[in-house]
Amino acid sequence: MIIKYISDSFEEEENDGIPFEEKMEGLRSELAGLFEESNKFEDEIRKRLGVIGYEL
Repeated sequence: MIIKYISDSFEEEENDGIPFEEKMEGLRSELAGLFEESNKFEDEIRKRLGVIGYEL
């Protein structure tokens, strides 16, 4: 059953010895970096589409 799998996975993650706040800060930082990278890709795609006449 999927709920049991998720529950078991969550418990395994919980017991990794890393404090929650520390883990969340790392994840938040990683996500911020990914958003920044995504924005750069979006800007480049828009620029290249504009060059060939397909502005968004």
